[in-house]
Amino acid sequence: MKEEKQELLRVPAIISKFGSMADGGYKLAIDTQEIGPEDVASLASLKNKIGWFVFKINKIAITDIPEEEAPEFNSDKSPAQSIRGKMFVWFTHKNNPKGGKKEDFNEYYRKQKEKESAIWSERIDELE
Repeated sequence: MKEEKQELLRVPAIISKFGSMADGGYKLAIDTQEIGPEDVASLASLKNKIGWFVFKINKIAITDIPEEEAPEFNSDKSPAQSIRGKMFVWFTHKNNPKGGKKEDFNEYYRKQKEKESAIWSERIDELE
């Protein structure tokens, strides 16, 4: 299998936002200065790709970048578990942002799943 040569994307940038996510990962917002069309095209082609994010104030050496492949974004959670976790984070924030009364999440989740089930039942009925 022929190995594709990859160029490094090098653009002047600043980390403007940083925050944690429900799954334990982190979300970064990176702002660049004006960049040329080639770098814009490179950025577009890299969207949703897995690789290394390396940031160093000013000087960076090629030895700063790991040689091994970046690990895949694996999760031990099923898609349903992931969605339930995100719903829990939203529910907790929406219903208990400052320690007020908290509705039972399991009851909320059950109701949401019943609504979702009804929607899918209607869609199936429409097929017949």
